[in-house]
Amino acid sequence: MGRKASSSPRHNDTIKHDDNELDKVREVCGYKFLQEEATIKHIKQCHIMFIMRGLPGSGKSTLVKLIESTYKTAQSCSADMFCMKDGEYEYEAEKVSEGHEKCQAKAKELCDNKHQHIIVDNTHIQHWELRYYFNLAARAGYSVIIVLPKTAWRFDPVQLAIKNTHNVPEEALRLKLKKFQPVLPLYFGWFVNQSTKLEMELGFHKILKQITKIGSLKEELEKFCPSAGEGIDSLLHRYAVPEGPFHITAKYNGLKPDKSEDALEYADKDVVKKSLGQLFQISIIGYILTPSIIGARIRLNSRQKQLWAQDDTEGLDSLSNNKTEVNLALTTVSNKEYTCEVSGKGKCDTFKTSFRPTHGLGSRAHMTLGCGPDSQPVQTGLDLVDIIDCESKTSNNFHYMQIEGAKVRYYGKGRCAIYLEDFVKVNTIFSGFYV
Repeated sequence: MGRKASSSPRHNDTIKHDDNELDKVREVCGYKFLQEEATIKHIKQCHIMFIMRGLPGSGKSTLVKLIESTYKTAQSCSADMFCMKDGEYEYEAEKVSEGHEKCQAKAKELCDNKHQHIIVDNTHIQHWELRYYFNLAARAGYSVIIVLPKTAWRFDPVQLAIKNTHNVPEEALRLKLKKFQPVLPLYFGWFVNQSTKLEMELGFHKILKQITKIGSLKEELEKFCPSAGEGIDSLLHRYAVPEGPFHITAKYNGLKPDKSEDALEYADKDVVKKSLGQLFQISIIGYILTPSIIGARIRLNSRQKQLWAQDDTEGLDSLSNNKTEVNLALTTVSNKEYTCEVSGKGKCDTFKTSFRPTHGLGSRAHMTLGCGPDSQPVQTGLDLVDIIDCESKTSNNFHYMQIEGAKVRYYGKGRCAIYLEDFVKVNTIFSGFYV
């Protein structure tokens, strides 16, 4: 015999909510994607999967209603919706598995149809329960925002037993709470949406097209990137664009983040919890091109640096071991003359300015735009550290090549740094990539 939900009018998390009640919840919910106008406006242009977590009675359903009222086209899927009989929730143990299978099928259907905002509304007590949705979101190109009620009673079994509408008893709730696991991403970071990704690709293609017209530089690049001499199309074909959204990794947690004290400590920071699902405008100050990768170089502001937890010096030890080789490459390059067909000038200019736009905290911040043969996105950070090291070893009057909107320096061994005259601002959402 199934367990029917009580029809009494007591307070619960699934009763109808009027606008005044939702507005009160909005003020205290603690999520910028439900409070901040700029963030809401941006998320309306993104493909987002909101994945709910929380025990019955915790306020989860109220948050679902708030998300639906904020993002009018949002569609929900829940195992509970397949356990309704005559308009009432009826729990039957044998139907739980079937309900979750139907919920997964509904989520896949919404993703296949590229529905912009999807809400997966289940309790999701343990990590394995979310894995299907994480993989689905990654394959379909959705960013994931995990939403957990921040009510004072969310982990109080006595209050949860009083407030939940499914008649889940206190003892059962205590058992569920014991199983409740932290769910952390493979990495935290800033993610761009699909339209911004395409705009960034076009912007860098324009830069590359100019670089391939600098004859003397093209000759150098050909030694390390054979496709460079065949024009822009061949050079671009050499670099595979990473799947999924472009992103800047703020904190890499590893494959078992739930068991990492360092990852748990980072996730528990107040600034991290307040930033999840929030809009951040990121500054692209230049690009780097090496035989291994194409990357965008990022300058973080003071607030963004509070979220930065990557090692800015990783790879420096190996560079120190090859110090003689690096210095020889730079000396060889500095003794050459490059003709700048693009700028219409003769020899490349020397301009006394700073070509060290980032150093210290956050200097390694980047987005991987493309990977060369046998290269992985992680190489971008290492190559950027290498470029920064080259910058520290060259003087301000080290030659550069002028192209439209940027200056180009060649540091030998197929390494180019492009310094933009006007920074490119891109909107991102701070979240995590979950597996």
